[in-house]
Amino acid sequence: MKHKRLNRDGWGFQYYPYYQMRIDCECFHGLACLIRFTDGEANYWETPKAGRIQVTGEGMTWLELIPDNAKRVITVKYFPDNTHDEERVNYPENFCAKYRPSIWYVDIIEGIDYDEDGIAFFIDKYLDVIFTPEGDVKIDDRDELDAAHDEGELSDEQYADALAECDLILDQLCSDITKTNSWCAEVRDIVEKRIAEGESITRCREVWELAKTQEVVESKRLKMRRLIPEDYKVMAAWDMDERVYKYLLGSACKTPEEPLVWLPKKDPTSKVNILMLVSEKEDGHAVGIYALNHDVERDVWSLSYVNRYDDWGKGYTVEGMSALMEHAVKVYGAYTFEGECAKENIGSRKVMEKLGMVYDHSSSYTKNDGSATFESDIYTLTISSLDK
Repeated sequence: MKHKRLNRDGWGFQYYPYYQMRIDCECFHGLACLIRFTDGEANYWETPKAGRIQVTGEGMTWLELIPDNAKRVITVKYFPDNTHDEERVNYPENFCAKYRPSIWYVDIIEGIDYDEDGIAFFIDKYLDVIFTPEGDVKIDDRDELDAAHDEGELSDEQYADALAECDLILDQLCSDITKTNSWCAEVRDIVEKRIAEGESITRCREVWELAKTQEVVESKRLKMRRLIPEDYKVMAAWDMDERVYKYLLGSACKTPEEPLVWLPKKDPTSKVNILMLVSEKEDGHAVGIYALNHDVERDVWSLSYVNRYDDWGKGYTVEGMSALMEHAVKVYGAYTFEGECAKENIGSRKVMEKLGMVYDHSSSYTKNDGSATFESDIYTLTISSLDK
């Protein structure tokens, strides 16, 4: 029998934010896991009643539930919050709350265990039950179960147990799908609350190995490494501060989790988009994010930076960006740098001047939400071949 990790690495999903937690409450006792699809193409299955149903794609969430004293993994594949596919013309109106399932997929299992990284995996017993809000109910892969039994992989007892678990699923989950939907939503509320309160992403070996290979840049007081999804928690120190975002293109976040919309999309090995988390060496606290983005067509590296408000005025930006720019020259062959700041942003202008950049021309920019437009100045710095 196959072992399948609940971060769904078999689907290639191991780099998405994955949460794994034990829940013991009135409505649920067992293991709950959640995967957020921060990008990816939509994939669909066909069903008789629901028609074309989405199973993966950007914005979706998979909730996986493994109840105690049951031999099943219940996977609820949710649409992005507050939405569902308009093609689903028979989608039940009473399902139109925040969490809207596209489909349930229930694996019948022999049991669960944990790998060396603490990632839960289940021992798949071939037989599955699939059902939709519109009332599709399908028993899948019975042929694989029969073959495993005929070939001696499953004993008579294991075979009978799988069929009995299938009957229980049909009775407990499929006989009243509206009730099942309400129960799953209640459990998801608990999971989402735990995440909002700081539940950590559960990282597998592939993510740990990726983190180990990341480049590091150091200066006298600072240490910089590539940004990874797990950094969203420390980013809240500046991401949720309106003062920090006054002159930035974006807006301050409402919740710490908002960066998870874009963080997992960033390639931590990119040679053109260098995003570095900056930490203070002495106490290890996160200072901010310093970045260089290579416009390949123009062969110009644009710099950007953001610091937590408490670290303004300490000279960190000049020190850190200088080290990062020097690193880009040596490692990536950078020689032209460009930065833009609002004319009224005197602090940022002084940073670029201290970096050796000079005024090139004036421009303007508008914040992404259209709330403000600033007259701006463009500064540049060109490193000669003798300086490299």
